[in-house]
Amino acid sequence: MKLRFRVLTSGLWLVACVPGSFGIWIEPPPPVPPELPVPAPFEGDRPPRLEPTSLPGLEAAPSVDPTLYYYAPFERWFRYAMNRWYEAFTWDGHWFPPERVPEPLKQGPPSQPR
Repeated sequence: MKLRFRVLTSGLWLVACVPGSFGIWIEPPPPVPPELPVPAPFEGDRPPRLEPTSLPGLEAAPSVDPTLYYYAPFERWFRYAMNRWYEAFTWDGHWFPPERVPEPLKQGPPSQPR
């Protein structure tokens, strides 16, 4: 009888511990980072006239915007807006955050065209 009681109470303790040990926790996914705002595209009939800058391969288009540049080695247009660089395939195209900012542009926009 004593042995039976011990086995029964041990079994009940073991069963009582099982649900807590094998509980399922659902971890919510991390929050999605907010999308960066992008500047509106420029409008115009023809590409702007480019002026050389002090940085090699970088030309400015101040007639459209003082922060619009064409970087010849990447064959891309860059624009400094909202405290960051944006990139486009054409001067009047849609702007998007660049995957890689060219080395000459990492310090921010050049101060003045030559």
